[in-house]
Amino acid sequence: MYGCQCPKRLFLHKFKFELRNPLDEKQEAVFTSGTNIGLLARALFPNGLSAEPPNPFSYHLSVAKTAKFISQNIPVIYEAAFNFEGVMCALDILVKKNNRWYAFEVKGSTKIKDPFILDAALQYYVISNSGLPLEDISIVHLNNQYIRNGKLEIEKLFTCESVLDAALQQSEYISQSISDFKRLIADKTEPEIEVGKHCYKPYECDFTKHCWEHVSSKEETYKKNVDKENLQIFLEQFNYPLYFFDFESCMSGIPEFDNSRPYQQIPFQYSLHVLNAEKAKPLHIEFLGNGID
Repeated sequence: MYGCQCPKRLFLHKFKFELRNPLDEKQEAVFTSGTNIGLLARALFPNGLSAEPPNPFSYHLSVAKTAKFISQNIPVIYEAAFNFEGVMCALDILVKKNNRWYAFEVKGSTKIKDPFILDAALQYYVISNSGLPLEDISIVHLNNQYIRNGKLEIEKLFTCESVLDAALQQSEYISQSISDFKRLIADKTEPEIEVGKHCYKPYECDFTKHCWEHVSSKEETYKKNVDKENLQIFLEQFNYPLYFFDFESCMSGIPEFDNSRPYQQIPFQYSLHVLNAEKAKPLHIEFLGNGID
């Protein structure tokens, strides 16, 4: 998936991992949220066994454990892992029903995005070619129309959509990309790729600080132009009292409060300054929620 965004990202991840951006609090929060949503979605298919590895560098153990669970006819497997010709994938939930296997990938989004299709296409390619026929592969995502009222209703919180047809349409691209990336890794030569929009889409790359260090900052690149005349005309339109309002809000994929839905913006703090005259002392009013009421 890194290679599909930028071959250089794949190369750096494989051979120069120490150059990746330090993980900040925002990214950690995103990862934690995604993990929590994935664990919660397991309730859609309860009582499964997990093939999760002890650490991110031991997925070969997950492949072996998954094969063992399949041979034992375990009907629900979490974090099932597969390997086909050196390409590995991990799946959130694998379910056996009526002697057929169904794959489910959980995403902390409220809709299906193009990268999810590509991810599912790779999973289908690896799993089916490794010897396990899949009847279907689906994306499980959050339902932004669900409004919490009391205890979470897992069946209503999540929406499950098949992406099999879309994944199959990407099979040729997946196969060709795998061949290209294998050659890239075997060659061990860092590709020369200029920075651009691909550094941030569909996700921000882990190596932006490394790749962008030679690029001038925006403040150095662009001149600052201020239209003072029109700015003054604009300011003269205001009449006292003036209000300066700032607020903070939070949003969670899993709604934490009654009458809220996934990723709803919920204000929890505000600061208001009221200026009654040009040289008057501002009146300050503030509010900070307690996280309960």
